[in-house]
Amino acid sequence: MTITNIAQGQKDRERVNISVDGEYSFAVEKDTLVKFSLYNGMNLTTVQIDEIKVADSIQFLTRRLSMWCYRKPRSEKEMRQKITELLRKRFPDGFAEEPEVADQVMQRMRSKQCDDQHFAEWFVQERQRQGKYGRRKVMSELILKNVDRELAQTALDEFFPDDIELAKMFLGQRFGVESLGEIADQAERSRAYRQLQSHGFPILN
Repeated sequence: MTITNIAQGQKDRERVNISVDGEYSFAVEKDTLVKFSLYNGMNLTTVQIDEIKVADSIQFLTRRLSMWCYRKPRSEKEMRQKITELLRKRFPDGFAEEPEVADQVMQRMRSKQCDDQHFAEWFVQERQRQGKYGRRKVMSELILKNVDRELAQTALDEFFPDDIELAKMFLGQRFGVESLGEIADQAERSRAYRQLQSHGFPILN
């Protein structure tokens, strides 16, 4: 099999289309083109093409995930789900090397500091800035995102050490008080209690 044409991709300018024996065969990242020194007239075996496709999948997914995470940090669970989604789009009939590719992409993302530690630190600071949630709520959200409990606790201790003042602000904004004891009406006090609890704040009596 011989490469007979290499053409710039139209939808994605970072990719090029490879034709083999006069027909379109596959597309690769420009970095993959350079890595394998692909050129017109180059002879390839089926094994070599499969190797190129695996390497290119890693390169492609790393680029796409980097762009995705640049807009907003993501947990490792979210990144793995995104990898699966992108691979299923590229290989609707299945891709035998999917686990291997996913692991290698995750290694590259961690080297870019796109991992659960940095995600947890960002997430905790963002929640603290919003002032709508207490430590318990933030911890439960991180656990749901499969962030290790120890990593989550470390991020909370460093960036969200105390939520009492936030709880007072929360009560002040919604009920005009700083503690439940200031609310005379029992029904209103019960409503304030439930809101503090549901938002993960400490109960201020």
